[in-house]
Amino acid sequence: MSQDKIIIYCDGACSGNQFRGNRGGWGAVLKYKDTAKEIWGGEDNTTNQRMELTACIKALEQLKEPDIEIELFSDSAYLVNCINQKWYEKWQKNGWKNYKKQPVENKDLWLKLFPLLNQYTVTFFKVEGHSISALNQVADSLAKKGIKEKPGSIRFTVKKAKSQETSDSAFHLPASKLSHTELNENTIKISSSANKQSPPKQPKFKQRLSGNCPICGGTGRVQRVKGPRTTKTITTICTTCVGRGNI
Repeated sequence: MSQDKIIIYCDGACSGNQFRGNRGGWGAVLKYKDTAKEIWGGEDNTTNQRMELTACIKALEQLKEPDIEIELFSDSAYLVNCINQKWYEKWQKNGWKNYKKQPVENKDLWLKLFPLLNQYTVTFFKVEGHSISALNQVADSLAKKGIKEKPGSIRFTVKKAKSQETSDSAFHLPASKLSHTELNENTIKISSSANKQSPPKQPKFKQRLSGNCPICGGTGRVQRVKGPRTTKTITTICTTCVGRGNI
């Protein structure tokens, strides 16, 4: 894995989805080199989909280096398919109406997310819900923890490996209020780099290396994985995660 690549796992949760007076939470874990940053928060009167989107937005808002490549993992088909299948292009063409001619849900959050995607090179990957991936489980736990937080609040922790001194300069520490760059809803464009790859279904293994796995943090042997639609190396993960399908 490139040393200048950030791995993000994000998740959302909601108690009493679609009901008034419910509580929702979101959580994300960002891994850069040997530094992992965990963020989480909560909202009232929300839905699972809004929390999934919020987790993605809050995670990308932590970044400040536009040249760093990002791999973002989510178990939300709603989020991943919108980006990889370019649903937003049809929404925009249809005046922000879906295929049922109904107003697109969560438009306010999509308009916050799209400008962030234009600032970075982001590749989206779909993971199975409650995947055994260590980082996905962390994101799931953070989202559940967020349900208990005060609405609008953001909590975070930054963890470093004890054996090495590493920099977390690729991350912003969250401010009390985070601003969003609003983009005109009729002129949305997302750079092709945000959609250039689909989640690899049948990875091919090219080279065995040694190092830490970016997904589970293990120190066993790792494999450089290539996706079926590209010759560009996507990521480097340990053989255990390869066997479990954690990619």
